[in-house]
Amino acid sequence: MSEMKIEHQKRLHAIQKDLLITKDQKGNGVTYKYRTVEGILAAVKGFLQEGETINMTDSIFDAGGMVFIEATASFICEGVTTEATGVANVEQRKFSTGKYGMTAAQWSGACSTYARKTALCGLFAIDDGSDLDDGTQNSKAASLVITEKEVAMIEQGLVTYKLSAKRQTILDHYKIKALSEIPTGEAGTVFGWLEHWKTEASK
Repeated sequence: MSEMKIEHQKRLHAIQKDLLITKDQKGNGVTYKYRTVEGILAAVKGFLQEGETINMTDSIFDAGGMVFIEATASFICEGVTTEATGVANVEQRKFSTGKYGMTAAQWSGACSTYARKTALCGLFAIDDGSDLDDGTQNSKAASLVITEKEVAMIEQGLVTYKLSAKRQTILDHYKIKALSEIPTGEAGTVFGWLEHWKTEASK
């Protein structure tokens, strides 16, 4: 491993080790606190040294007839780049528009923000969890999981696409021990990952 890569890893590890961002934001109509992309970036920038950069990009892809936004967060140091990605299912708008009263543009922006926050949390080892506080809503959310049919479809996708090694990636993302514990509403996101990983593996 080159000296530049070693220095890069040391710098990223130092930021991951010392970075601490509390969930201090609370919006109207919600009972839990959360982090924002702006808050994470502001905290990270305080650790950056001269020549170090954070980049963020979005891309859109279709998987199984559903549209997803994939955000990529990059840390650049010593000419070396480390990336992490986050995915959001734009199609969830079908179920959320009436509840939140968002326009198409607002919902797309919200999906992009969620994907970017997930990418940043992955890049800088921020324990984002379900992004809920420690109140009763957290316990309630933990009891809501995907259906047995959705679990079976994910299992089939892992086998069919020869992605068994990605099982642990999914479990680690949601901080769970079994696919049956994936939170409700997240099956579409996982299906999107499977399609994306299949495409990447075929390149």
